[in-house]
Amino acid sequence: MIIGTFNVRGCNNLMKQKRICQIMGKRKPDVMFIQETNIGKMSGNIVNKIWGGEDCLWSAKEAGGRAGGILTIWRKDSFTPIFSFQGNGFLGIKGTAKGMIIYFINVYSPCNLADKRELWEELLGWKNKLEVGEWVVGGDFNSIKNREKRRGVENFCRVHEMEEFKDFIENLEVIDVQVVGNIFTWIKPNGRASSRLDRIMLSEGLISCWDIVAQEVGKRDISDHKPVWTKSSRMDWGPKVFKVLRCWYEHKDFIPFVQNEWSSLDVRGSKAFVLKEKMKKLRERMRWWNTNVFGKIDLKIEEDVEALNATEDRMTQMNVTLTEEEIKEKRRLQESFWKNLHTKESILRQKSGLKWTIDGDNNSRFFHSTMKSKSRRKAILVLKNASGQEVESATEIK
Repeated sequence: MIIGTFNVRGCNNLMKQKRICQIMGKRKPDVMFIQETNIGKMSGNIVNKIWGGEDCLWSAKEAGGRAGGILTIWRKDSFTPIFSFQGNGFLGIKGTAKGMIIYFINVYSPCNLADKRELWEELLGWKNKLEVGEWVVGGDFNSIKNREKRRGVENFCRVHEMEEFKDFIENLEVIDVQVVGNIFTWIKPNGRASSRLDRIMLSEGLISCWDIVAQEVGKRDISDHKPVWTKSSRMDWGPKVFKVLRCWYEHKDFIPFVQNEWSSLDVRGSKAFVLKEKMKKLRERMRWWNTNVFGKIDLKIEEDVEALNATEDRMTQMNVTLTEEEIKEKRRLQESFWKNLHTKESILRQKSGLKWTIDGDNNSRFFHSTMKSKSRRKAILVLKNASGQEVESATEIK
């Protein structure tokens, strides 16, 4: 399950709603926490525009005037809600997913320390009185756990707040999993201050069940806050994700290139996470190698054909005899042409088999094109009687 959180700094206009939808569309989250909607009364129409469809359910905490507002959206088939609850700075939802009781808590914490303490105490109170279940707590906490998570702002007066925030996380029994990418989720517009204010924390049971290995900070976009997403160690090992062409092995530089790239990748974390990230990065490097080193086969074939024709045209039009160097070059072009042609054929054969392996019976395009072709060939376009005259219906043939 993919969880996301994003302080959007207002989504009360169509342009922002569309942009949020595009950002979410790249990740396709199952549950999305949105803070600072700045909308007093949320509507299903707005939620559908943000989500990008109607296959969702939602719960919202209204904004106070033109500030604040919390919205939680989830995919219909991923979570069944039971009831919601809210307080100063948070919106909670209890529900079930695959037989588990889960509490999704969307947090938009106030900046004042006294209000933060009230928020933490209230959430801990709900934790103690609610039925036992797994917890997902995400959003904008307006707090950091240590000095390294903030730059450009003096922290000496916030030591007590950092300690209290860490105690709150520990008492809530959730885990703030490691962050990959840029750790700072908020950057001041002038660039002089940055902090990690946004996070997603989960119960240990959910981390194991969903194979959560990290939180990933997205790119800055429509807000001075960045979206945060959970990352799972589960990966699709199918050909669509990681595909190697057999003809690559015939290139003398391919194996050394892969070995050097793999050994140079520096990724830290759990074994599953390291393997996943290194495979992902290696895939991008192999894509680059395919384009820039292995080359574009069709272009090379055409270049060889043009060069061969130019050489032969020179022989016939100018009635000259080729030199030894020109003969060697012509031989080289012919060898290159046939080699590239065989390589292209090998790629096409592999891709053809690959498509059938992936799609199976769902690959109905060939079937339908074949049937349509036969239908066109066997179609009865004209009816004629015994005299050879065209008739409009079969009853006129006799």
